[in-house]
Amino acid sequence: MANLLLPIKDAKKSAAIKALSLKGTIRAAVSAAKISWPTHYNWLKSDPDYAEAVEIAKHVYADTLEEEMHRRAVKGVTKGIYYRGQMIDTEQEYSDTLLIVALKGARPEKYKDNPQGIGQVIIPVQINITQKAKDAL
Repeated sequence: MANLLLPIKDAKKSAAIKALSLKGTIRAAVSAAKISWPTHYNWLKSDPDYAEAVEIAKHVYADTLEEEMHRRAVKGVTKGIYYRGQMIDTEQEYSDTLLIVALKGARPEKYKDNPQGIGQVIIPVQINITQKAKDAL
């Protein structure tokens, strides 16, 4: 786990790092380590090894999320098909939305929202201001 990548000798710090890498939230980390939020943030400020381990744990958790995103988008999820309350078959369901998110992350230069110059149309506009309108200004 993340604490193996950067050895943390303190048991409570190690528990917090492990929980963060598995659950992804500070709430889970402080709960697992049986510490308070302020303790966690004090460690971040005062212990560079702990701070580095926290960053590693966040990356480990992000990898877990990406693996799950890939599974749902590409491999799909088996869903039951029901008729009158009875499952009669199954089907594989895929997530187009997750696939789009994965593509935007993997190739942002190609799939990011509104890439510069693509999909933009420039329409020249000519505005004629009458003397009456000029006087009103």
